[in-house]
Amino acid sequence: MEEPDSSPNIRVICRFRPLNQKEKEMGENTSIEFCEDNKTIIINSALENQEPLRFNFDHIFTPASKQIDVYKIAAIPTVEAVMQGFNGTVFAYGQTSSGKTFTMTGVLSDPELMGIIPRMVGTVFEKISTADASVEFSVKVAYAEIYMEKIKDLLDPSKTDLKIREDKTRGIYIEDLTDRYVGSEEEVYDLMKVGTDNREVGYTHMNAGSSRSHSIFIITITQTNAQSFSTKSGRLFLVDLAGSEKIAKTGAEGKRLEEAKMINKSLTALGQVINALTDGKSTHVPYRDSKLTRVLQDSLGGNAKTSLIITCSPSPYNEDETVSTLRFGIRAKSIKNKPKINREYTVSELKLLLAQAKEELEKKEKQIKAYTRSLEKNNIPLPEEDTNNSVEEEDKKVEVDETPSKSAAQAEVIEELEAVRTELDNQNCLVQILSDQINKIQEERLDWDVMKSSLIEEKENLEGKISEFEKEIKLKEASFSLLESQNEELQRTIQVLKQQNYELDQMITTKNFEVERYLGKSKSQEDVISDLQGQVQAEREKAAKILQDFSEIQQKLNTSSEIVQSKEIESLKYEKLKELWNEEKKSLITELQSKVLKVTDIRKDLDDTRRAFKNLQALLLESDSQLRQKNEQYLKNQERLYQVLEDMITQNTLFKLDKQASESKVNKFQEKAQKLEEEVRRYKEKLLQAELKLNTLDDGRISRIPQMKLTRNQTAQLKRTIKGGVKSNLPGIHQRYYSSIDVAKAGKEDN
Repeated sequence: MEEPDSSPNIRVICRFRPLNQKEKEMGENTSIEFCEDNKTIIINSALENQEPLRFNFDHIFTPASKQIDVYKIAAIPTVEAVMQGFNGTVFAYGQTSSGKTFTMTGVLSDPELMGIIPRMVGTVFEKISTADASVEFSVKVAYAEIYMEKIKDLLDPSKTDLKIREDKTRGIYIEDLTDRYVGSEEEVYDLMKVGTDNREVGYTHMNAGSSRSHSIFIITITQTNAQSFSTKSGRLFLVDLAGSEKIAKTGAEGKRLEEAKMINKSLTALGQVINALTDGKSTHVPYRDSKLTRVLQDSLGGNAKTSLIITCSPSPYNEDETVSTLRFGIRAKSIKNKPKINREYTVSELKLLLAQAKEELEKKEKQIKAYTRSLEKNNIPLPEEDTNNSVEEEDKKVEVDETPSKSAAQAEVIEELEAVRTELDNQNCLVQILSDQINKIQEERLDWDVMKSSLIEEKENLEGKISEFEKEIKLKEASFSLLESQNEELQRTIQVLKQQNYELDQMITTKNFEVERYLGKSKSQEDVISDLQGQVQAEREKAAKILQDFSEIQQKLNTSSEIVQSKEIESLKYEKLKELWNEEKKSLITELQSKVLKVTDIRKDLDDTRRAFKNLQALLLESDSQLRQKNEQYLKNQERLYQVLEDMITQNTLFKLDKQASESKVNKFQEKAQKLEEEVRRYKEKLLQAELKLNTLDDGRISRIPQMKLTRNQTAQLKRTIKGGVKSNLPGIHQRYYSSIDVAKAGKEDN
């Protein structure tokens, strides 16, 4: 396994993919020559008068190369560096359909076709499992894409247009990007699948699944030594760039055309950054011209060990794009990065360094004192400090009289003293730096304590809220259980009703079946009875015929009794015939009686069947009547409930309307009452004023009749008459009074 590359330059690895089906159908031979050193490639241009082009890289892979070989050369050194605490970057650059995504991601489910990213994940966890037990690791991953110059979180697609920030400690980072802590390769693969599914891809003529965005997979590995408490952290950026496109070849239109423009714009900005870093003339590197170059700022000339994989097509059809990609790799190979281990000193380490510096400082001070005493004993003047020099330089210059009389030993002592003082100043500076770092760490610790207390307080608040939520949940569960029990009770009631309904249906079915059976049996019995009646009738006719024959024979016998008596043989025949006839008669009568009994029994059974049928019909009618009554009662109850509900709703609505109307009427009545009270008050005032004027007017009118000599009663009567006339004309008086006041006011204003 290769050791991490100590060179600060970006490592550039070139990989050529095999010809695809379309390129094979063109029938053109490849114009690429691979040298045996696996570092040099020669392009034999298809253009006339074009000399072969030679390119040198750190490694070149032929189309027959395997994924594992590319990983070992291109990525393992970067993983080694990240495990040591450096930042690392591996990114793929090339035209569209040149194999960038296959190289970086590959097929996650196939161990042979896995790309660099899943293999790196496996290596990281393998190294963690074999690391020292005193070192604790934490691994977190993030996945983002730059689409149309907007950064999108692939693990949380709701986060779009994220911002890029810069911090002294963290460097360049994407704000609010989702970080997921992981504990195994499988967890990382699952997150990769989620992010890959959320990526923007689309069809072009060059590639059916062309990436329309730059993807950035970030793995952060933090190592903490449990003994010294020192910490190292390394960030690994795995970047799959979208391919540069020629519109004429990809056939991009509409949205795909806009995507292609933004892709080419960001790749152009990347090329400008690389040119500025390598031309040796530019004083400004345009990292901020694109989101891509801003994110890769540390990877291009910054704090990172970077490997660039350029992917190319061997087909002459893509010769221009291939040459452009190779030239891009040559320029990138000249970039020098400044990687450093991301280490955080613990307080104990800083205190140890400070103690060592102080101890060294005390030794130097003792040496200085010894040299000073030695110089004083030999009457050698001490060097003076130049106070006019800047604080940063603080060089102590020694002014020594370099006369030929001074010995070489004195000059040697002064020189050593100057060196000691310089070293002492350096130690003082180091002590000051360490003190500042300790103070800074202590301040950060105080900030952490404050943050910790606030987090504890927030945790307590959250726990209180959680307890309240739990209580509420318990109440909800209790109410839910009550509702469930009620629901179960209702379900049981419904089941009972269903069972009763089912039993009634079964009873009705059984009764119907019995009715049909009885009807069938009755019909069959009636048929039997009719058959038996026919047989009886036939037997009767037969018996009647026999009796008729017998009477004829008897008549013949009576007429020929003499002949019969004379003939013994005929007499015997007659006796025998008579005996046979009697037996046959008896048998016929017996058979007839049995058949009559059977008919009687059948009629009884038929009567019983008819009675049972009538009873069953009555029962069915009664059951139907009960069912109809129950159904009608249920419908009536339901209608009554609906009616009650509608009445309640109507009453509630009417009540609200009545309430609103009543409130409105009350408000109007209150307003009218206030107005009436105000009018009464005004009229009372006016009435008092009118009475005063009336009294004055009464006295004046009465005093104008001196020649009339009236009694006291006549005077009172006269006053009442005048008062009544005035009261009857009070509205007119009021009007004239206010008119006179208005006229007086108008005259006063005119004056």
